[in-house]
Amino acid sequence: MTSSIAVTRAVIVLTEPKGGWRWLLDKPLAGVPSLLRLAFAMGRAGIERIFIRSENLDAHRRAVLQKVFDDDPRCRAEVLIQDRYQEGGAEEFLQLEKIDEGETGDPATLLLAPGNLVATTATLARILKDQSATKTGPSSGTSEFNLPVLIAPAELKEVMQGPIVFSEPASADSISLENDPKQFIRQVEDHRSFRQLESNLIHHHRHHYSQLLDVYFNAHFSLPISSMLIRLPVTPNQVTLFGLVIGAGAGWLFSRGDYVSGLVGGILLAFTAIWDCCDGDVARIKFMESDFGETLDTACDNIINVFIFLGIAFGAAKIHGWGYALTPFLLLALGGLSIFGLIYFPKGGKGDFFKGTRIYDVILLLASRNFIYIILGFAVVGRLDWFLWLAGFGSLIFALILFYEKQRIGRLSTTNSE
Repeated sequence: MTSSIAVTRAVIVLTEPKGGWRWLLDKPLAGVPSLLRLAFAMGRAGIERIFIRSENLDAHRRAVLQKVFDDDPRCRAEVLIQDRYQEGGAEEFLQLEKIDEGETGDPATLLLAPGNLVATTATLARILKDQSATKTGPSSGTSEFNLPVLIAPAELKEVMQGPIVFSEPASADSISLENDPKQFIRQVEDHRSFRQLESNLIHHHRHHYSQLLDVYFNAHFSLPISSMLIRLPVTPNQVTLFGLVIGAGAGWLFSRGDYVSGLVGGILLAFTAIWDCCDGDVARIKFMESDFGETLDTACDNIINVFIFLGIAFGAAKIHGWGYALTPFLLLALGGLSIFGLIYFPKGGKGDFFKGTRIYDVILLLASRNFIYIILGFAVVGRLDWFLWLAGFGSLIFALILFYEKQRIGRLSTTNSE
């Protein structure tokens, strides 16, 4: 049985494309210049050290690029930029001479890629795992091969200083990914390929969505918005907070109690579901994901829910009186707080206690906030108060189901441990 080899080092061959350096080094491709995007993706795929071999790139440009890589927190790998004709540095930086081959079989394997390659983190991670399909090396003399490929350290000198010709643009076909639409790998050469590749990369992010409504409905609206947001100097957390403002506006409209305000509030609330996809798009596309951002997004979603249900309750009270509105609202508050406690407080975070059970899929469905479109439906027919009653009884029933499931799982765990 062949043991897998962890590939943690990469060499990027940086040559000037047909359209000039600006398409790799200066022009933001979906918010991040192409070369930086490649290095950021490599770092997230598991690469720890990246050696960039440049050709015909002046020393000032190299120094500026080196500082960017050193200072940008999005770069998770160590990066060294060196000219092709500059002696030494590569072997020591990649630490190939310190590896004992007998320990892992072939530990010095490298990932080799052209500087104009654009690939998602998921695709690079797939390539690193699927070494059998990509493990080829350059031959003597001028080397020609499809990229990306994995090479052995025996040819390191040739890779560092020898001429390398990329025989064909990198494609899904060259690495056996042609049947997987979730993989993305292309090369940028000029203005035309840059624009097309940027558009394709942005729309490729629909594959990150897991909910059907996000994939087949919300994405049609969120991705065009995200494509504009990534060109602006905004952070994903700022996008999240603006969604909170939109949700507060919808809640205020619901509180007015009249039909037109309820309908506009329902439409605005539906827009928050679309907007909720945008902060994730911006975070992934611009490599700005963070644990704090995920926590903030969850907190804002829950706060928006409070705004919405308070607004609907106030609106129902204006029409039918507080005696009518208060009962379902109290049921909703009791059920909602119980659900929150049962889902978030057991160890592991949101619903982790229930993983492996059928109820876990229901938890994920409710966490997606797809119920927003149900609210919109009630707003269209002018009966938001009916939704309040439905949510009140529904949340209480679901809380009881969760409590029963938690007790059942606990009893099973105790029995199995005995």
